[in-house]
Amino acid sequence: MHRFIEEVIGEPVILMGNSMGGHIGIIEAADHPKWITKLVLVDPAVPGEHVRRRETLGAAAVLSVPGLAEIVIDRRARLLGPERLVERTIAIVVADPSRVGGELLEAHMQLTRERSYLGRQNSRAFTQAVRSLGLRMADPRFWARMKKVEAPTLVVHGELDRLIPVAVARDLVRRRPDWTLEIIEGVGHVPMMETPDRFVRLSTSGWRIESHPNPLRFHNGEALRTRLGNSPTTPCNQADPAGGDRRVDPPRSPASWTLDPIPPMWLEGRIYIEYLRLVRDPVYRGVEVPPGLGRPVLLIPGFLAGDWTLRTPFQWLRRVGYKPQMGGVSFNVTYSEMMLRPLINALQHLKRRTGARVALLGHSRGGVLAKVLSHRNPELVEQVITLGSPLGAPFDVHPLTMAGVRAAHAYNVFRYGHPASVEKRFLRDLAALRACRRLRCTRAPTASSTGGRAAA
Repeated sequence: MHRFIEEVIGEPVILMGNSMGGHIGIIEAADHPKWITKLVLVDPAVPGEHVRRRETLGAAAVLSVPGLAEIVIDRRARLLGPERLVERTIAIVVADPSRVGGELLEAHMQLTRERSYLGRQNSRAFTQAVRSLGLRMADPRFWARMKKVEAPTLVVHGELDRLIPVAVARDLVRRRPDWTLEIIEGVGHVPMMETPDRFVRLSTSGWRIESHPNPLRFHNGEALRTRLGNSPTTPCNQADPAGGDRRVDPPRSPASWTLDPIPPMWLEGRIYIEYLRLVRDPVYRGVEVPPGLGRPVLLIPGFLAGDWTLRTPFQWLRRVGYKPQMGGVSFNVTYSEMMLRPLINALQHLKRRTGARVALLGHSRGGVLAKVLSHRNPELVEQVITLGSPLGAPFDVHPLTMAGVRAAHAYNVFRYGHPASVEKRFLRDLAALRACRRLRCTRAPTASSTGGRAAA
């Protein structure tokens, strides 16, 4: 977590953690005091009398036996199913289950369904987390590290918490009288789910939290777009809040683009050296990579390429727990509108098969196709990831690639008998996306991309 704060956020933060997250928050604030400006602990998991309760020791005994815990958890998940499993879990962590429903309950059920695709990997991750927390709770050095926390700290605790009794929070504040304790009556282990309005008022009262209106954060010379602190987005087809309608620029001709310096083509010859470096990287082997939890991903190849060119990321995604599917493209050379037809069918099939919105991963021209595909089908798409795609200027490509574009145009005219004007709708949608990006608005639920020059 500290690496994320230091390398991605790049500045001191207000850290909030619930349960095990609260325990981790205390360790982080103690070990790196200069990076934590304020600390909010919500029903934190800290040592206390509850650790020595009979039911806690029994659960710890089962989890300590290698292999047994995974079998028990898998069997319970199969017998109960995602819906009953979530309902029973909610009944444990909240005081009044009727307060948790609607979209929040459905989101937890959907996440549980996705995790079930992982099989034994799901139960293994859970037992590893529980064992790790158990070892941390038994560490006699915890209280000494807790005393090193320098940040102003607020402890918020549910009065009826069954997992971490409120007496534990009182003992924690007794050891640190400079910390503030707020007890929310009538709620359990997750007050932010039971009474979100009361929780927000308590946790932010007297705390000045600055927001950053610009979602682009600059750190170490690179622009980073993060989900945290992003400004609200506005659909492309809505009026401008400042007054007047949003105007979308028409597609510009290739001659109007400002082109970057042309890189030497021989650099593409490093592909085999780069591949050898890739297979030796710990990330390629899945080391410390968050599990995909069965999330669906549709892969779209680049210009003059086919599905076979994305075999490496396909295998990697499947290995770390995603459900990848190729776009069914043999040769990415036809008109964009022609290319979108089978991709829409593949997107709809993957959505029906998994029950979850799909992440689109496109390379080169495939990234441009993915952006327009998400623009036209926002209800099917979770996010867009592009690799080396000319999103800002479709014709800002290497001269050799541009020669291939002209050859492809001649092929399409010969095969379909349509002039290039058939692409006007596609270019218009792409121009609308560029205008949206300038106005900080979006059509798709989430769209993240890494722009660049298209690969040949």
